[in-house]
This record gives sequence, C-alpha cells and structure tokens, in this order.
Amino acid sequence: MSDINAIIYSNMYTKDYDKTFIVLYVVEGLFIILANLFLTIRLFTNRQLRAQKEFVVIGACLFFDVIFGITYFSAGVYRAILLFVYEKFPLVSMWDCFATVHNQFFIIVTVMAGIVLVFTAIDRFICVFFPFHYIKLHVEYAYMLMFLPYLIVFPLWIPGAIGAYNRGSAKNFTMNCLMNQALPTDYYVLYRTIRILTTIACIFIYLPIFIKMCVTSAMLPSRTTRTNHTMIVY
Repeated sequence: MSDINAIIYSNMYTKDYDKTFIVLYVVEGLFIILANLFLTIRLFTNRQLRAQKEFVVIGACLFFDVIFGITYFSAGVYRAILLFVYEKFPLVSMWDCFATVHNQFFIIVTVMAGIVLVFTAIDRFICVFFPFHYIKLHVEYAYMLMFLPYLIVFPLWIPGAIGAYNRGSAKNFTMNCLMNQALPTDYYVLYRTIRILTTIACIFIYLPIFIKMCVTSAMLPSRTTRTNHTMIVY
C-alpha cells in the first residue's frame, strides 16, 4: 500500500531553473518593503499627517505597496529554498500550491490592486468635483474608504480556496507553484479579469478629472489677466 504523503518527484532538475528571477524577486521585494514601510511608519506616526484625509489615502497606498513587496520577496525566498533543498522539483497538488505564503499574497495583490486604484480614484473625483463637500468630510472617511478593499477581497478569496481544496488529491504540479497552479482556471481568469476591469474603470474615473483640471488651468490665465487689468484701471 503506497503512502499518499510520499514525495513524488518530477523530471525537472532544480539546478536548471533560472535563478535570475529569484534574485530579482528577493532584491526588488525587499527594497519595496523597506522603502514603503519606512514611509508608512513615518506618515502614520506623525499626528498632523494622519489627521488629514489626503495623507491617509497616500499612507494606505504605501501600506499596500508593502504587501506588494512581501509578495515578491516571499516568492523569491520560497523558490530559493526549493533550489537549496531539492535536486528535482517535487510534485504537489493545487491545494498545496494555494496554501503557500507567496500565492496567498499573489491572490490578494492581484485582486486588490485594481480595487485600491478605484477607491483612490473615487477619492480624487470627490475632491476635484465636490471640493467643499470633501473639505467637510472627517478623516474617518479616508480610513473607511481605504479599508473597504480588504473587506471586498475576502469574499472573492473564498471560492478560489474551495476550488483549490477540491482539487487537492492530484499531485500534478511542480513545487515552484506559480499562481496559475494554485487556482482553478476559471477563478484564475476571474481574478485577472477583475484586475483588468478595475484598471480600466480607473481610466474612466480619472478622465473627467483630467478634463476638469485642463479646463481650470486654461481659465486661470484669463482670470489673472482680468484681475491685473482691473488693478491697473483702479
């Protein structure tokens, strides 16, 4: 009787794996983490800055970039360990790949990146088109706005987890565990589609903002000229 927990190896040797991406993932991820974590801590430990809506939004984006950096750093470290421990890549199930730290972060980042951009764009839209109303908003508004993407991601994560768990018996993926090996195809496509659609939505939100700013900038010289002319007359 065979042991279901026995390690099955693929025909891929770890020594043949391109180590360039591992180095890039670790170095880039670590740099992103340290740079954005420093700025995030500096911002939120400053009493004046954390009491302003604009800086709360910036701080939330910086914190998300920390998560983004952890994603790539953890992926690089994970694969570096594989190359150090194994001669050949072991075969694992979809659930095994889903349960890895880096794929958890990849799923969160993939879905959440576009959502964070949309909420940031909404904040800028309110600021530009309803400035007086925006000024009256309390700082809690900014905290709530930038916390909502985390709440939205969780319900989207659940079906992916269920789909991966249901395919947990077949060990037909190499242990380097790319994101598309951690999810059923339909959910992988869904998460990527959400990323694309939310990014496109940002374009449509920022487009009227851009037009509004261009119109305002074009009107400023004429207003300045009229003001100077009035001062000369008087």
